[in-house]
Amino acid sequence: MTVETLYVLEKIFRACDEEKIYMPSDDTYLLEEALLRETASINNINILEIGSGSGYLSCKVCRENIYLISTDIDPYAIKCTKNLLDLCGCVNYDVIICRSGLCIRDHSIDVVFSNPPYLPGYEDHRWSGGLSGVEIAEEIMFNSHRILRRGGSLLILLSSLGDLKRFLKRSLEYNFKIKTVKWIRKFFETLIVFKLEKYE
Repeated sequence: MTVETLYVLEKIFRACDEEKIYMPSDDTYLLEEALLRETASINNINILEIGSGSGYLSCKVCRENIYLISTDIDPYAIKCTKNLLDLCGCVNYDVIICRSGLCIRDHSIDVVFSNPPYLPGYEDHRWSGGLSGVEIAEEIMFNSHRILRRGGSLLILLSSLGDLKRFLKRSLEYNFKIKTVKWIRKFFETLIVFKLEKYE
């Protein structure tokens, strides 16, 4: 864990009640690596996070030459994200209560990223991704196809515990170009970051 990561985590403890949100974990850091690599050399773009939680990833991606929108369905997560972005010195951003990108207008975003709930079940909205574990991810994918500009991309993290075949089949139906950009094996599952590029 880097000094910079520890610095942001310290800010999260100041900005949030960690009992009420999904705190950064191995999946968060895996998506962070992919996200920062994908956006490092891109300027003057609109970036959207769906499901900001603590705001950690939004904090790590915000720069002066990026317009950032952070969304979540949980009002407390939105409050936490805003507090953290202020502590991180972010200025060019908006934080919105919104489900799966429904509030974002068509063809307005260059990069969408999300670490959605991905475990099968309905127990807790922070980690339950639906009966097959990919229903929420499919909802995010559907809305991303609508709001992404041509050539834009969705970076989304999923688990091998979910029905990945179903998710990938649906992504092909939306004509996304798909590739795996990062993965890690964790005990009984593999965490995978997929990049879905909209090319038409």
